[in-house]
Amino acid sequence: MPQLLELIDGMVPEQVSYIHSSRSSYLGEIYFQKAAITRHSYFLQTFKLGHKILLTCEAEGHPTPSITWYKDGAEMHVYHTIYLSQTRLQDYKVRARLEIDPAAIGDEGVYSCLASNRHGYDLKSIKAIYYY
Repeated sequence: MPQLLELIDGMVPEQVSYIHSSRSSYLGEIYFQKAAITRHSYFLQTFKLGHKILLTCEAEGHPTPSITWYKDGAEMHVYHTIYLSQTRLQDYKVRARLEIDPAAIGDEGVYSCLASNRHGYDLKSIKAIYYY
């Protein structure tokens, strides 16, 4: 029977398959890593009314995390002035962008970037304040 696997570099065994036949035995290991935000826009952002707000968030994990944006606790969706995109950078790494163009007074608030996969999540918040 396979032995218990140890943690390796922050990764934990997710599934172990043991195949046995009269000719050979095989132990396959698949590892996972909870989602972690590795880069993001600075905590405090100022924006000029009528101009673009651009926020970014990068995360990694195994499986590759997905990123969801929130404003003042409510999930954001694409709208006529709101653009959301995600780009896979490498295996297990993704970058998300939130663009608001043009920015209005109502766009001031706390934006949160939530990176998640089935093994965990990470959350970073960014406060956006307007000026004239």
